[in-house]
Amino acid sequence: MQSTMRPVQSRPPWAFSSSSGDDETPDSPCPPPTPTRSQLAALSRQHDRLREATPPTITKTPEENVAQWHRFIAQGPLPTRAPAGAHIVDDDWIKANMADLEAEPLAPMIIPTKQPEKATGLHLVWKKTRHALLSSIWVPFFLRLLVLSFSATALGLSGSIFHLTDQTTCPRGASTWMAVIYDTIAVVYTGYVMADEFNASPLGLRSKGAKLSLLLLDLLFMVFNSANISLAFNALNDDNWACRDTTGAPGSPYSICQLNHKICDHQKALTGTLLVALLAWLTTFTISIFRVIEKIDQRRS
Repeated sequence: MQSTMRPVQSRPPWAFSSSSGDDETPDSPCPPPTPTRSQLAALSRQHDRLREATPPTITKTPEENVAQWHRFIAQGPLPTRAPAGAHIVDDDWIKANMADLEAEPLAPMIIPTKQPEKATGLHLVWKKTRHALLSSIWVPFFLRLLVLSFSATALGLSGSIFHLTDQTTCPRGASTWMAVIYDTIAVVYTGYVMADEFNASPLGLRSKGAKLSLLLLDLLFMVFNSANISLAFNALNDDNWACRDTTGAPGSPYSICQLNHKICDHQKALTGTLLVALLAWLTTFTISIFRVIEKIDQRRS
């Protein structure tokens, strides 16, 4: 019994060709066969005996593989004429009007970058010092500690003068009252700011309100410290106080406060202490300003 052979088709039966007639309708694809058993088939196991022990290797070069397709390409629909408006030129015209495509590529141009010069000597020392002043958390801490120390010393000296005037007929001057009130507040404020700057974020990274309030408070304390120094110098030259002896001077009024070297020494020490404290305040304020400006420049860049 001879089986009926199906004609060979170049496309599957469900593919629709645009060159076919309008009456032709594409066939629906055949559904996959329903499996008859639950075990998975061991695919290709029956052909293991036909496998070779050696792996497949390429025996022809790329040029030989391309050569076998030349005949197939030549039989294809290649353009036989130039498009409208085009004309064929020779090699001499191409060399004269086009870039030299056969020349070797140029080597990449590497521009040597100038290495930054290493700082030496005083420049290196200044660079490290500037970095420490603007970045280290210990710089404002030690400056505040210096302000706190001299403010506490000034408070102690003004308290001693306040106590010594009780034993004499000398009145308590404005310098003594100012030093007691100002230095008491300055010690408390400086101690709080020291703890805040050491534990909290740096001044340059805080909000605008925090930066402005801290800088203005420092400026306010410097103003009152300057006024306190002015009163302290005035007390040293006051004819009616303990640092001047005017009892024997002709034409001078009678003073109820006689010369007292102990009070005068304390007043001189108080004046010098307030002056050093003011310098410490100025240094702290200047570094705080530079730190804020440095952080603003870093954010803009």
